[in-house]
Amino acid sequence: MLYHLVADKQHQLNNISYPMPSTKADKVAKRKPGRPKKKVETKDLRIVEDMAGRGAKLDAIATVIGISPSTLDRWLTREDIRAAYERGRAISTDNVAQSLYDQAMAGNVTAAIFWLKAQAGWTDKPQPEQTDTAQVVVYIPDNQRGNAA
Repeated sequence: MLYHLVADKQHQLNNISYPMPSTKADKVAKRKPGRPKKKVETKDLRIVEDMAGRGAKLDAIATVIGISPSTLDRWLTREDIRAAYERGRAISTDNVAQSLYDQAMAGNVTAAIFWLKAQAGWTDKPQPEQTDTAQVVVYIPDNQRGNAA
């Protein structure tokens, strides 16, 4: 009977599969190269909108978020990121335009001139002088001078 117990135990031990120790090459093969992907978070959308509204370049926005500029370029193809970027730019442009308009209406001549150039098509280019000219055609008679006998 003792023999059967030992034989059963031996059989159980023989059928256990132990994992092979992994090598460094196995670990490297399982990982993807490069940085792990960063997921877009709500705070990233706020950062994009705020910084775009202050006129920040895309490189600076990417640095603050902690991603590469190429990643931000890829993110801008997403509707939510693109909308945040454009919303920030539109809001700041509107604020500056309102401030310029207010200054022009308050009597700031420089602001008024700039507004008129940008919005009403005014220009500093001198206009070419227009003169009334008529086309004059003079007919000179031949008088038969070439036919002298």
